[in-house]
Amino acid sequence: MTNTEITDLLRRRIVADLHLGRLKPGARLPSLRMIAQELNISIRAAARAYANLERDGLVTVRGRSGIYLVAPFAVDIELTEPLAWYADMLKDAWTRRIALTDVTSTLTELVQNPLRVACVESTEDHMVAFCAELQEDFALETASVKLTDAGARVDGEPASLLDALADADFIVTTAFHAADIYEAAETLKKPVVVASVNETLLESFENQLQAGAVTIVADDPAFVQRFRTYLLERFRNRGDLSVYAVDDVGSNGALANGSTLLYTRAARKRLKEEEYHLMPPPVSFLSDRAARKILQCMMSTHGQRMLQPA
Repeated sequence: MTNTEITDLLRRRIVADLHLGRLKPGARLPSLRMIAQELNISIRAAARAYANLERDGLVTVRGRSGIYLVAPFAVDIELTEPLAWYADMLKDAWTRRIALTDVTSTLTELVQNPLRVACVESTEDHMVAFCAELQEDFALETASVKLTDAGARVDGEPASLLDALADADFIVTTAFHAADIYEAAETLKKPVVVASVNETLLESFENQLQAGAVTIVADDPAFVQRFRTYLLERFRNRGDLSVYAVDDVGSNGALANGSTLLYTRAARKRLKEEEYHLMPPPVSFLSDRAARKILQCMMSTHGQRMLQPA
């Protein structure tokens, strides 16, 4: 074969393998020795053919390192967040053969026609923490169902638990009340998500506690009592931790002397400060597991809506 024929043969192979996805830009190509043995030509002839392809900008010869595919036409664009995540998400949708129009229509439906979630709690601080994130992060319409000794209150009005939960698409509560609403949720056939604390929030809080004394400042005295009863012991070996109501700290500043003050979202809301729970954004209150369960409930309800006749 002539030098031109060898060069054309190698070019055709490279172009074909690029088209078939067997080669990607930057891939290492067969060595001079391998080409020479396969085509029954001299190593010098193989080197001349690769040199021609290098002049054409298709390959690069890196001495003893080898010969590599250049393919300068390949697109490699660096995206910043969240655009990189959007691109990955839409690529995943494409892999699953989900059209972009289907993705956008589903998201539009969820935002323009928000699902209704009943937030069940007995303390203002936990209620405010997860209800706010359900509204802000998941575009959900929330109903605060506060449990009392007499039953429940919705927007300050007394109601039976069944009536309080009846209009909700699903229910979100904490581990402190999961058992309290089980029977009502079963009767109404409503899915329940038990909201647990985000691992990153917990880690950030423990790091803060290891760095020095911490005082949690809450809005609701019932939250203070809960924390002291259930949670304080769980942090006993992490450092010096105390918890007080915002009114107590306000009337006796000496309670928190020498401590880093971490306010619950409800306390910050009451004080008309930027709202977040304990640690500044972007740390969320809800755990990854809780978020996944919430999204599953949203998608399930959306799917049922789509099956209903217009």
